[in-house]
Amino acid sequence: MPRRRAYSNHCGLAAALELVGDRWTMLVLRDLVLGPRRFAQLQAGLGSVAPDVLTQRLRSLTASGLVERAGTAYRLTSGGRGLVPAMRALAVWGGPHLPDTPAAGSLSAHGVLTSLVLAAAGSRGGVTRTIRFEIDDEVAIVTLSPQGNQPASGEADHAYTGTASELLALLCAQTTPRNDIERSLAGLLVPID
Repeated sequence: MPRRRAYSNHCGLAAALELVGDRWTMLVLRDLVLGPRRFAQLQAGLGSVAPDVLTQRLRSLTASGLVERAGTAYRLTSGGRGLVPAMRALAVWGGPHLPDTPAAGSLSAHGVLTSLVLAAAGSRGGVTRTIRFEIDDEVAIVTLSPQGNQPASGEADHAYTGTASELLALLCAQTTPRNDIERSLAGLLVPID
């Protein structure tokens, strides 16, 4: 794998940062967790990233073997999917450092759904559910299990439709669930002691 930045430090963390430590790199990887995305989708999800910077990050991640082209889209390779536990740990760690209210324009359906996979606690009570989410203009299938939440494909057992702000409020236990599916989602972003 090509190395751009050398820390001159024989350490696994230094080696990892040489590959994914540049600004925007981890966020590009995060946005591919739910599945393939086109360049325009990635750029829209990242907001203020310049097109040339995104192009550079995608080239670097492709050269490193973490991302690959899939037709007109990009997707994680098995090496890229290997970073999901690290992304999950960083997302959980970073959650308490978020402001109480999202900044204008910072909340997206894709972002909330990715948080459900990366930062949310696994389902409670030993129940596994596969849910098709239709959030604003995003559709994703996610399996909630006690071992952790994962992107899924194929058929879902249940469905949830709403907006990004409604789903986030439910995940943060800021709203009252109205049905069994909402009860299974309520509070998944709230740490349980």
